[in-house]
Amino acid sequence: MRQYEYIQQVILAELNRHSLKRILSIRNYLEQGNVLSSSQLNFLSEMIVKIKVCQRGTEQDSDCKTIFTSVSYLISQVVRLAFDNEQKECSIRSK
Repeated sequence: MRQYEYIQQVILAELNRHSLKRILSIRNYLEQGNVLSSSQLNFLSEMIVKIKVCQRGTEQDSDCKTIFTSVSYLISQVVRLAFDNEQKECSIRSK
């Protein structure tokens, strides 16, 4: 088994068990207008790195490529929402 295949399997299992649920939970939290905590930010940063590593090895597996691309898109939406909320919070504080 190639190293990427093993890493992909581990990340897919992690996504299935808890990471995807946590990403969605963070998105819901942000949709309420909240800002990220440092632990949430650290988690998202770690997920970005993991997904990037997995995407490198998906040339041969279109299903994995689709999964990791979709998760990347979800994380980018969450990060965009977090940035917007942080901007709003900063503008409120400066008043």
